[in-house]
Amino acid sequence: MAKLRLPKRRLLRLTTRTTGNVSSKSTTRLLVLYVRGDAQVLSQPGIAVVGTRHPTPYGSGMAERLSIDLVAHGLAIFSGMARGVDTAAHRGAVAAKGKSWQCSALA
Repeated sequence: MAKLRLPKRRLLRLTTRTTGNVSSKSTTRLLVLYVRGDAQVLSQPGIAVVGTRHPTPYGSGMAERLSIDLVAHGLAIFSGMARGVDTAAHRGAVAAKGKSWQCSALA
């Protein structure tokens, strides 16, 4: 819980307005999202990028390049904060000066 006291980190109940209609699109009824970053990004068009924690160099490069291209088309990048492909995707979003958002869901 100490990490929740850091800037831009908090728990969101899915009834919170900032999550928009996230829970209606989920096949599992989520109770809480752990947010690290600006939760307003949830209301923007975006895509989740997830993958292995141990990608090949090619896989990391492709995840980063894909995110750069997706950001260039106006999408935010979402992931679950894991190392590997998730990190490469966020690195690409940041390089393209786009929105990158990390979350963990608690059901």
